[in-house]
Amino acid sequence: MAFKCGTFWKELQRLNHTVDKLTLGQVKIENVNLHIDDTSDDTKQAFYIQVTPKDGHYKGALIKFQVEAPVSYPAQAPIVKCLNSIYHPNIDLGEQNIVCVSLLDKDWQPGVGLDGCVMAVLFLFYHPNFLDALNVAFDGQEMNESEFHKNVRASLRGEEVEGFIFDRLLPEDYTDDISSEPSIKKDIFHDETRNKKRSDAGDINFIIKNEKNNQNLVNQHYRVSNMKKNETLT
Repeated sequence: MAFKCGTFWKELQRLNHTVDKLTLGQVKIENVNLHIDDTSDDTKQAFYIQVTPKDGHYKGALIKFQVEAPVSYPAQAPIVKCLNSIYHPNIDLGEQNIVCVSLLDKDWQPGVGLDGCVMAVLFLFYHPNFLDALNVAFDGQEMNESEFHKNVRASLRGEEVEGFIFDRLLPEDYTDDISSEPSIKKDIFHDETRNKKRSDAGDINFIIKNEKNNQNLVNQHYRVSNMKKNETLT
């Protein structure tokens, strides 16, 4: 157990130093909860982050998450919970508020690490998956991108959407132009200088292409450097 907790702590320390550059200032680590009991299973490895997308439908929102690593980490994926009530197809609207992303479930690999976990959460705010909606506010709903954008912005202001009231996640002094078109088409996760060894940017495997002494672009801004060798997310 001590070794596994050591792995978590080592990765978290590294992430604390790289998260600002890795996410272009869109993710901040706010708190760490590390309780280790080698005599029982009462071990908690968790940290808390605030995600603030700089573009897209969720631009300017302040969204908080708990990232908890099981005792068996990194063999098993961290469990990510949203601490806010939010209008998003892949974040449960209930007591658990579990984040649904394949990278943290069936596609998890030990080489993903905490940095890949954080990037996967950020990814969801630029590429929400309507085909695998978890949030009950999206049950049976069909809408175009413009309608989705308007619903998101209303929810972030704490207004009622589809019969649900969501937390206000925009700062009180934030000026939201509700008439503006979503800027998600700019797609800041698109890699215009695509590395020949990367697969399509449209898949979640944009996050990390682990290769020793190599940097693979998430886009022209995002760089993930010096990651574990020969781990590729699919």
